[in-house]
Formats: sequence, C-alpha cells, structure tokens
Amino acid sequence: MVIVISGVYFSWVSFYNQRKILFTQIEKQLFLAVDFLEHDIHSFFGNLENSVRTLTANKHVQEWAYENDTDDCDTSTCPLNNLYQIHKNEVDAILLMNKSGNILERFPKYEGNNLNKSSCCQNKCVLYDKNDTIYSKVPEISNIFINKQGHKCISVSCNVFYKSVYYGTVRWIVKISTFSKLLFEPVEIGERGDLFILDSSNIILFHSDKKWNNIKLDSLNDTLDNNVRSNILELLNKIKTGEKGHFSLIDFSTNQASEFFYKKIYVGAQPWIIVLRVPEEEMTSPIKMNTLTILFHAFLLILFILLLGFKLYTSQKKKIKLEYEKNYLMQVADTSKQIQIERDKRLGAIMEGQEKERHRISKEIHDGLGQLVLATKLKIDAYSKSIESEQKILMESISKEMENIIDEIHVISHDLVPSMLYDIGLEPSLRNLIKGISQHTIININFTSYKYNEELSIDEKLSVYRIVQEALNNIVNHSVAHEANIQILKNPDFVTLIIQDDGIGFDVENKNKIGKGLSNIYERATALHANIEIKSQTGKGTTITMKIPI
Repeated sequence: MVIVISGVYFSWVSFYNQRKILFTQIEKQLFLAVDFLEHDIHSFFGNLENSVRTLTANKHVQEWAYENDTDDCDTSTCPLNNLYQIHKNEVDAILLMNKSGNILERFPKYEGNNLNKSSCCQNKCVLYDKNDTIYSKVPEISNIFINKQGHKCISVSCNVFYKSVYYGTVRWIVKISTFSKLLFEPVEIGERGDLFILDSSNIILFHSDKKWNNIKLDSLNDTLDNNVRSNILELLNKIKTGEKGHFSLIDFSTNQASEFFYKKIYVGAQPWIIVLRVPEEEMTSPIKMNTLTILFHAFLLILFILLLGFKLYTSQKKKIKLEYEKNYLMQVADTSKQIQIERDKRLGAIMEGQEKERHRISKEIHDGLGQLVLATKLKIDAYSKSIESEQKILMESISKEMENIIDEIHVISHDLVPSMLYDIGLEPSLRNLIKGISQHTIININFTSYKYNEELSIDEKLSVYRIVQEALNNIVNHSVAHEANIQILKNPDFVTLIIQDDGIGFDVENKNKIGKGLSNIYERATALHANIEIKSQTGKGTTITMKIPI
C-alpha cells in the first residue's frame, strides 16, 4: 500500500513540475515569436526609411522637385522607378510630390497617366521636425489612412531639398493588406492558434481568421452574442494594462478557452498591439501526453517494485529452502559417507578374509596334498626299479601323471596366493599370470607397462592382480576373442589399468548380463577408491578402464 501511495505521489509531483516547466517553455517561445514579429516590422519600415532617405539625396530627384516638372521621365533611367522595381513586392507605390502636395511622378503609373493628387491620397506630405518647424529632413511613418479606393494604407515619407531649400517629398505607399500578406500571413501559431494586430483605435489590422479583419472591436454592433462582446471588452481591458503580458480568456473568435500573449509596439508614432492566441487545449495536450507518460512510467515503477519485492520474497524463501536442503543433504552425505566407510571396512574385511583363506588353502594344498602326492610319486619311482619291464613302463607312466598333478598343484597354489607379487612386484606377477594363461588358450594376450615403478601398496597390487586375473578368466571363458591387451600406465596422479578384448562383447545396460566376475571387479575397484569404466557393445568387444589414485 505504501508503495502504491508513493507511486501516486511521485506521479502527481512529476505532473505538477512538468506542467510548470512546459508552460514556462511555451510562454518563452511565444514571447520570442512576438519579439521576432516586432523585429520584422521594424526591419521592414527601417528598410523603406533608408531607401527613401537615399532617394531624396539623389541629385536628379532634387532638381526634378526644384523644377516642379510634371513631364513623364524615362522609366529606364528614372531613380524612382529603379527603386520601385527593387521594392515592388513590398510596397504599392512610390510618389514624388511638390511642396504643394501635387504629384510630379508616380510608380506604378495609373492608366492614362492621370497623376492628379486625388487619385493617390488625401493628405499632404509636408513633414515637420520635432519643434514643428517645417521641412524636416528625417523620414517619417504616417498614421493609417484610407485611399480613394478604400484601402487602408500607411506611408513612409522624406522631404526633398535643393540647395537646402524644401521643394517636395518622396513617399512610399504601402497597403495594410500588402504589408500583412508579406509579414503576418506566413506566421503559424501552433495548429489552431491565431495572430492578430490591433491599432491604437482597437481596429483589427490583421487576423489569422480574415473575417475579423478591419473590425473595430470596441464598437461592434448588437448582432454579436453577449458573451462574445463581453470577451472582447475583457480582452481590450487586459491588453491596456501594460506593454507586454499574458492572460487566460475565452477567445471572441472561436469561443475557446485560450492563452493570450501580447506586446505593444510603435510603428512611427502610432501604437500597435501584437496578440498571439493559443487554445488552452493545445497548450495542455503535451502536458496531458506527458502526464500519461509519467503515469505509465509510475505504473511501471510500481510494478517493478512489486515484482522486485516478490522476487526478494521468493528469493529469500528459496534461500531458506536451499539452506534446509543443504543441511539435509549434508546430513545425508555424512550418513552416506559413514555407510560408505562401513561398507569399505566390511568389504576390506571380506577381501582380507578371502586372502587369508586363500593363504590357508594354498598352504594346505602345497604342504599337505602336494607333499602327499610327491611322496606317492617317489614310492612309485622306487617300486618301478624293482619290477619287470612291462610293469615298469606302467609305473613310469603313472609317475609322469603324478608329476603333472604336482605341477597343477603348484599352479593352483600360486593362483590362490601369488607369492611372486610379494617377492618381485606387480609387473612380473602379471607377466607370469598372462604367460600361464596363454599356455591354455589360443587367445593372443599382450601386456604393456609404461612408467610404472611399483608405486602401489601390497594390498593395492593384490587387488589389481585379482582384477586382471578375473578379467582374463572372463575373456578366456566368455568373450570368444582372438586378442586381448593389458596395459598399466602411470601419470602424476593415477595408475591407469586398461584391459581390452575384441570378443563378442555384451550389453552393459543389461544388469542381468553382469555376472559374479564383473561384480568382483567392481567391488575391488571400490575398495581401491578407483574410478572404473566398462565400455562394451555386442559384437565390438569390451574395454575396462580403471584409474587408481596414488
């Protein structure tokens, strides 16, 4: 619950801060746009002032005004026409007037070259300086006037002097519509915003919605809705409060809640007001979008915190479970280790008992049965010397058989207890074992030793000997092999025993195929703590690999 409340609080604080930042940014951008418009207006009229000042300094224009010449000039060389051609996209006309206010020359020309004064404007163009002294030499921007064609115009004029005597005036004529088309119509205020310009008489000189052009806001007729009139009056009251500002109001032209940004500028001596209007919805839409983004991120944050909490909970729970399982497995391992130790002890005791029993049986056979058979052989030999030849041959045959029995007793006694293992080591004992078995089988048995130097203890040697003995017995009796290889190899950590044959093999996975011989091999390997691996496939022979740690 605390997490959710924190997320909501974070979202609200972020929304408030973002709203404040965005409003500040938009306000700066719109006031910057107002400043650019002001700069463009002043630049426009400044260029016209500079050009008309330059023209009045032209010697030909000065003489023209002095001579009060109304004859048409050559348009190709006329400085008025040349200047007009440069500015014809910005102005509507350029005039040269004498000191009585009559037109001496005009571009563009009227049809029929009718250049009388009334065809252009109503007011004379005599300019005064700041002390109301006639004949000012500074260019001047006039107030708005209406020409004979009913167009609102503004003029930029400068007096012409010849030898420091005033003789006339050069005057630019600019229609408000031309001026607006050039500077105001290209301006876009957002997607649904407006730009409008008010003069000092509260007349709309330009509005993005052209139906409001040339309307005097404070003298609207009664056909307008009361709310619209009320909004207009409130607008006029607010823009009179300062030179520059911002306020919220219902727009009179769209009846929408809007934000207004205004600035008072001066064109000549006449104050104008630049007003930018932006619908409140358009200003707040980025904020709303940003709010949705913030809420979405807050939701993701809350979800992440919940998931993190759940992850921590499950991780802790899993850790406790793993700790419990670890303790349980340690107990099981300790128990298994104890069982393995006990098993190894029992297995060692069993094998030790087996070896003792082998020693006893070997001794009994060698010392008992062997001596008895030997004594019997000696008696037969002695007896054979005292009898006739036919009986003698029989006795010698019996004596020969008795020798074979004695040799077999020696073999059995040696197999039970390989005394050579104790006397000269494992490698010679294995070679002797292989030699004895080879005498009774057609299988070719090879033996290889590499770097082995009797590193094993006597008990380990005995276990290795018994494993090889058991494996060779299986090969001879069951494998139907043609060749077998015995290898004993030494490296720094292990003594490796490898026993291979090319016999019929068997299915290692089939536990029923593992007989007593393989079981004995596994048991002895376990007692040695050796790693044993038996690989075999039917028809592909068998390989036993055992690594005995040193």
